[in-house]
Amino acid sequence: MDMKVGINDDELQELRAKIRVLEIKRADDARHVKELETKLSEAETFVALRPKLQAKLMQQQTDLIAVRRELADARQLSELAETRNLDALEQLEMAMLDKEVAEERAETAESELEELKEKLAVVEVELEVIKEGTCES
Repeated sequence: MDMKVGINDDELQELRAKIRVLEIKRADDARHVKELETKLSEAETFVALRPKLQAKLMQQQTDLIAVRRELADARQLSELAETRNLDALEQLEMAMLDKEVAEERAETAESELEELKEKLAVVEVELEVIKEGTCES
């Protein structure tokens, strides 16, 4: 006589269902473990890269400070150049005014010279007339 374990079909199906549930849970756990391993790997990569990233950040901060100094220097030079430009323009304006005044004076002097030449010519003629009148008498 065969000794059969006293498991009926319902119990067998119940056990098979539990096995399927456990297999699904095991697959989920395996997937979760894989995700955690990936995250651990990413964390380890970050930890390995962190000093390089910190060094790069420090270098960029140093570069930024240098660029800001250069910008400030450039602004100062620009302001100085602008001030010098304005000074040069003012000097040019003054020179132009001086030139205009000098030209007006030169024109006035030329007019006066012409008048004096005419007066001199008249005086020379009068002198000639007087000389001739004195010589004839």
